[in-house]
Amino acid sequence: MNPTNDQIRLVKQTWKSIRNVSDYTLGDVFYSRLFSENPELENAFSPDMENNYTQLREILGMAVNRFDRPEELKLAIELVVVGQNHNIRPADYHKIAQALLWTFQQKLGNYYWTQQIHNAWAMCISVVTSHELLRLNHVPGHEQERIRTDLCETCG
Repeated sequence: MNPTNDQIRLVKQTWKSIRNVSDYTLGDVFYSRLFSENPELENAFSPDMENNYTQLREILGMAVNRFDRPEELKLAIELVVVGQNHNIRPADYHKIAQALLWTFQQKLGNYYWTQQIHNAWAMCISVVTSHELLRLNHVPGHEQERIRTDLCETCG
């Protein structure tokens, strides 16, 4: 499943509002939600939260800027995540995606957060996740598509 032109436009458009939020605020809202809903994931991330906040913004910016160029996105993911010692299991990516979507909804507000925007961001997150799972060889190709579909249940 590939993103539509409308999904690409919506992600890039809403990122303009989200990126104006400080690294600290965006990261704090995301990780607070992630860890409150999934306390077992706290040990999967570095204890250096300031660094985690910065990396979150970098990865999101990279994903948004290359969302319409899948090969560049794949390469960028490989460059950004190499050397990170996150102990994230394949099953955890859905939890992370849900926390990201919730964070974006909080930052954009319920009035601006529509089903179309939700679907566009879910697609963006699923594209990044599927590239990362394949890079780590956690999931064979046929399973990768199933996980991507699960992350993006309503994207189409």
